[in-house]
Amino acid sequence: MRKGQHKKNLTDDECNNLVQHLLTRCTSSGKLPKGVADDIGKLFGCTPTTVRRIWRRAAADLSGNKTICATVQQRKKGQSGRKRMYTDIPERIQAIPQSRRYCFRSIAHALNIPKSTLHVYFKRGVIAKYSSVLKPALTESNKVCRLNWAIKHVTDIDGAKYFDPMNDTVHVDEKWFFMTRLQKKVYGAPGEKIKQRSCKSKRHLLKVMFLSAVARPRWDEAKGQCQSNLIRTTPGTIIGGQLQKLFMDELCERQRHHPPVSACPDLARIPTANAGFHLFVGSAEAASNATMMQELGIGAVLALGTKALSEVETVSIDILDMEQAFLMQHFDACFAFLHRQEQRHVPTLVHCVYGQSRSAAICVAFLMHSEQLSLQQSYDRVQAARPCIYINSGFLSQLALFEAMQCQLLGSSPAHATVSAVSPVRRRSWLT
Repeated sequence: MRKGQHKKNLTDDECNNLVQHLLTRCTSSGKLPKGVADDIGKLFGCTPTTVRRIWRRAAADLSGNKTICATVQQRKKGQSGRKRMYTDIPERIQAIPQSRRYCFRSIAHALNIPKSTLHVYFKRGVIAKYSSVLKPALTESNKVCRLNWAIKHVTDIDGAKYFDPMNDTVHVDEKWFFMTRLQKKVYGAPGEKIKQRSCKSKRHLLKVMFLSAVARPRWDEAKGQCQSNLIRTTPGTIIGGQLQKLFMDELCERQRHHPPVSACPDLARIPTANAGFHLFVGSAEAASNATMMQELGIGAVLALGTKALSEVETVSIDILDMEQAFLMQHFDACFAFLHRQEQRHVPTLVHCVYGQSRSAAICVAFLMHSEQLSLQQSYDRVQAARPCIYINSGFLSQLALFEAMQCQLLGSSPAHATVSAVSPVRRRSWLT
């Protein structure tokens, strides 16, 4: 036994067995050979001194059948040793709510008992440990929906079934961090029945909301390392998603009553904080009207989804007017062009085919980024200049995401390469 190791109190049966072992190895004169006490002590987990003391107490009769003449039972009577300071620990623990029994620190605070003392009682078996696993309360329709979602991601290649690796997918959604863990340790009294924790779904616990964009990890050739799958996570509020939906519904309802394009001028000026910079939004027809362009002094054009139709400096960006189109990946190029013209005080026209969706969405995003306006403020300013705008719901959702990201460009983040690598992007759910 090592120095400082706790001594073991042998039971009555262990003492008898110890003496029986010694009878088989002792000499005819009743002496123990050298090393026997050490071997027996290791076998029973006690010191050689304890082995010799029990042997002397046995006073074995070595004549004939070698019998034990004296009792070797323990001399400690009843409950010996240090008495327990707390005898009602199990009852007091059961009186504590289960929500406060997930760690010793919380239990110690509730019982007003030192944490080290609780550890001692736990080792003695006074306190038991249980596993509390959260079980989803799924309905039959929930299970069918989950199964159908998994089946849709299974592809058949040469007769073999493969699951979609989702390398061409970016998931942009509200991220909820659980206020409680799915599995927790609960301490209680031995034999106590722990309350089962349950909820309708593991994905709908009480949580804190963040807006996140994630994709599959990708290898970054420039850095020579694997890029993280997390693109960005921005904190929100618990009811932020509901307010965002209400705002999106309001915008969609306002757009349903927009005047026709024919009732609006082909070109409109959007007020900006920089008085020396004139920003115009319009249609492709306005961009092809050289006389109007010359009268307004427009010297730069940002064409979205159309070819260059004027002789002035023009940048063409291929953007489809579709809900699933990833508009945010073009913010870097569009904003860089507009900021460059703003510094030069060159009147600039942003146009698409009809001047309703793509050009309006870029102008709204530019105002949000350059003047730190909210989505609603920027939208109201663009709509006041050109009432016939009609931004599709996919672009509106991405503008809401851009606002949640505090109007920071993807290019300012090292994860920009991860976003660019997933084109074309499948639209999962820009806003839930």
